[in-house]
Amino acid sequence: MASSFKRAGPLRASLLAAHEPICATHAGDAPLATAAIRRYEFGMKNVAKVAVSIPLQTLRALERARVRLRKTRSAAVTEAIEQWLNAEEVSEADRLYVEGYLRQPEQNADVAAVAAAVAATWERWDEEG
Repeated sequence: MASSFKRAGPLRASLLAAHEPICATHAGDAPLATAAIRRYEFGMKNVAKVAVSIPLQTLRALERARVRLRKTRSAAVTEAIEQWLNAEEVSEADRLYVEGYLRQPEQNADVAAVAAAVAATWERWDEEG
């Protein structure tokens, strides 16, 4: 490969070397192929570059929104992924909550007792006001 760098010229060779793919593993999992750019990674140790395919209509909507919000594409996509992950966590918590109540439903007497206890803490309203 070194010979191809020489033929490509010094600038092209440095760009090719900077874009050399690396392979990372996580706790014994199968390797995750990441195309990390060393210059980019130098200042940002906790990021990875990924390439994904999305519909053109989605990309256009993303571009309009991120320009309007003055965000980089990376920031906009990261925020969207984080919101999706948070929603998935909430959905899982909701699912577990519902399953728990299906296994052991509240009794009407329990619900009435809680409602009465809460209502007892409320202040009375004067009808004059």
